Amino acid sequence: MLDPFCGCGTTVAVAQRLNRRWIGIDVTWLAIDKIERRLRQTFGEKVKYVVRGNPIDVASARNLANRSKKEFEIWALSLVGCSTKRT
Repeated sequence: MLDPFCGCGTTVAVAQRLNRRWIGIDVTWLAIDKIERRLRQTFGEKVKYVVRGNPIDVASARNLANRSKKEFEIWALSLVGCSTKRT
């Protein structure tokens, strides 16, 4: 199953529940963080997945910051379990 616009990860979560192979694609860290949280909360350690494109060192984090300050902020906050949700 391919979901090229994951959003909140509903299709990915259903595919996982049905034991189907899946690929989810999104470009925002807000969506990626939400999907990862959903998968962990729903399936715990049983689900195995790889996130590609996330910063893995200072150079790639700097590259993300140069491309989008907002996406860098969301990514950095997701590392410490925070959210940019406004109250």
